[in-house]
Amino acid sequence: MLVLTRKDGESTLIGVNISVTVLGIYGNRVKLGFSAPREIPIVRKELPPIHVLDLAKTSRLG
Repeated sequence: MLVLTRKDGESTLIGVNISVTVLGIYGNRVKLGFSAPREIPIVRKELPPIHVLDLAKTSRLG
């Protein structure tokens, strides 16, 4: 795992087309902004992946 230290307003690039920017630091919370192509899903880790949600919806219908 790569660990970086960033200040408010600083960004990090992932590859050539994904950017993560620190938008604000509020006590023990950090607000991040993500810029990526639409086809790259960005979800919080504690949420199930999008395809899992789609499968759950489908299984309830059938």
